[in-house]
Amino acid sequence: MGIARLSVAATLRAWGLEDLVDDARLIASELATNAIRHATRCIPDPEQRGCFRLKVERPSDHLVRISTFDRSRTVPRVIQTSETAESGRGMAVVAALSCRWGVVTRPWGKGVWAECDTTPTTAASHPRTPYPPTRLEKP
Repeated sequence: MGIARLSVAATLRAWGLEDLVDDARLIASELATNAIRHATRCIPDPEQRGCFRLKVERPSDHLVRISTFDRSRTVPRVIQTSETAESGRGMAVVAALSCRWGVVTRPWGKGVWAECDTTPTTAASHPRTPYPPTRLEKP
């Protein structure tokens, strides 16, 4: 996930979007984690397990889209987790940090994308949806 975070951060900085770097890195990390976790489970070829593609693009002047593509057909969803759960919050984090997200299914797998608004006033006028806290260490 480190390379995914670094790639997203470098791209956004090159585009002059420093304010989005922290949120976008976390979104990329969560999408990459899901891609690796689910692609590893369903791909019989060991050489293909955990492989995914990351894409960062600007579909418009006011949007940044972060996407991952993998060979799994498992569609991610936001789930309700307990306070003590050690996983399962990834898509809730993506939903909270992005203005919208979605999935594109393909015969070979899927793409999962999240979009962030680059308009500076949007963040102040539309507060984020809170997501459950993440436990960082085991007891």
